[in-house]
Amino acid sequence: MCVWSLTEVEAYSALRRRTRATPPLETSAFEAARTRLDRLTGSWRVVPDQIAVHGHARRLLDAHPLKAADALQLDAAWVFYDGAVAGKPFVAFDGILAGAAKSEGFRVSTVDAAGRLQRP
Repeated sequence: MCVWSLTEVEAYSALRRRTRATPPLETSAFEAARTRLDRLTGSWRVVPDQIAVHGHARRLLDAHPLKAADALQLDAAWVFYDGAVAGKPFVAFDGILAGAAKSEGFRVSTVDAAGRLQRP
């Protein structure tokens, strides 16, 4: 699995937000998710080329209604594949990001509320 350099922080932030939501994520579920995140961080490849990522992300922001972090995440995948993204896998937890990735040519899988991967 390939990720942008700040993916770990983004994922942990999302987990923490869920613990403060109404209703909050239960402590046991948070601990299980955090353990899963820790396992994943040891196995993924990180796209380190921040300069390349920043440039193309601006074009993505022009073309899609993305948040900055989502544009950078999508662009890290674009950089990883050297722009040859047609049919390449991309996983999104957010509908807007999934739509942008699909529009850019990725084969998009999403994750449901229970954390299960939904393949196309």
